[in-house]
Amino acid sequence: MVQGVRVIGTAGERNHEYLRSLGTEPVVHGDGLAERVPDLLPEGNDAAWTAWAVALSPSPRSC
Repeated sequence: MVQGVRVIGTAGERNHEYLRSLGTEPVVHGDGLAERVPDLLPEGNDAAWTAWAVALSPSPRSC
C-alpha cells in the first residue's frame, strides 16, 4: 500500500479477512453499498476507482 492511502474494498463477508490481509478496509457489497461507503468517509475522499471482474468459462469451439 502507498503511505497515506486508505483503500476500501467490497466483497462478501467470507472474503473480508482476505481483503484485510491486503491492507484493504472491507465493506459488504450489495444492497445499501452506496450508503455504507460514504459513512466510512465522513471527511470525504480525494479519488475513487472502480473495477470488477467476471470469471468466464471457456466457450466451446466449433470445428
